[in-house]
Amino acid sequence: MNAATLPAPCITPADDPIRPFQLLAPATPPTVRVAREFVTTVLEAGGHLGLMDDARLCVSDVVSNVVQHAGSAMLSVQVTDYGDRVLVEVRDDNPALRPHIRAAAHDRDETGRGLLLVRELSSVCGLHLVWDGLVVVGKCLWFELR
Repeated sequence: MNAATLPAPCITPADDPIRPFQLLAPATPPTVRVAREFVTTVLEAGGHLGLMDDARLCVSDVVSNVVQHAGSAMLSVQVTDYGDRVLVEVRDDNPALRPHIRAAAHDRDETGRGLLLVRELSSVCGLHLVWDGLVVVGKCLWFELR
């Protein structure tokens, strides 16, 4: 089964092929740490040391959302290095449950700030649906760091 997505947020010139790095893992709590280490390794290999802290925090929050709320068995993390920017995409197979920003109380809520952090730390972020032919088979929350 080939999965297709809506147009990607970043377009690469045809003469500059970019190969993304991808992690496929179960949507379980230990995967949050694995995803963080995966993204760190990719950024370190690409020389993006200044983006590592923000990327680690953002991917932790997005993967945690999938693990806690999406009801998916599996998830994927894809990192694409465009040289001047890095695109991180986290996909799951439940398009019905979409992440949303909620207001967390300053004095008592320990959760609810993840997507706000992703919005603040990334250059741009968004959500698109993943398609297989004419059927929606998942969603992808993505963010870009510069």
